[in-house]
Parts: sequence; C-alpha cells; structure tokens
Amino acid sequence: MLLGVIVAFPVFSAWAMKTVPASHDAVVNGLQPLCVAIYTAWLSHERPSKAF
Repeated sequence: MLLGVIVAFPVFSAWAMKTVPASHDAVVNGLQPLCVAIYTAWLSHERPSKAF
C-alpha cells in the first residue's frame, strides 16, 4: 500500500492531468478525504454520526 501512495498516486495524477483540466483534479482531490472517511467507517463497521 505504501508503494501506491509514494509512487502510483503521483504518477497517475500527473498522467491524468494531461487529459483533464486542473479544476477537475482539484475536485477529485478534494473529495478523496470524504471517500476515505466513508470507506474506513464501512470497513470498521461503524456508523458515522448525523453531523458527518
């Protein structure tokens, strides 16, 4: 997993930036923390609070 964070994410992000505008990448990178939070809550079988 560490190899994906160190190598794969920057390489694929740079590759994707060749074909899409920077605003699209900003939206995707902005949504990543939300997706990670939802995935980890699902993985640990926890229910997020209503404030989430």
